[in-house]
Amino acid sequence: MVVINVLKTKMCPHCPKASELAKKVAQRIGNGTVVKETYLDTPEGGKVAAKYMVMTVPSIVIGEKLRFRGMPSEDALMQAVQAAMSAP
Repeated sequence: MVVINVLKTKMCPHCPKASELAKKVAQRIGNGTVVKETYLDTPEGGKVAAKYMVMTVPSIVIGEKLRFRGMPSEDALMQAVQAAMSAP
């Protein structure tokens, strides 16, 4: 199982599209791929932002690695998720 974590804020105009893209990719891949959304403008989200040193939204964490700052293409996100699935 792979977790796609979309890091976002409530005021971000591009974050909803990033969440939609992550859900689309997760649905296409299947195999228990899960999408999580973390709002960085909350206390919990602030800790996540500090952990990954994120100051740009949307950002996307796959597994435990920050993979994208900004909006990736569908192909790039798909490849990153597939690579995470096949990693040991």
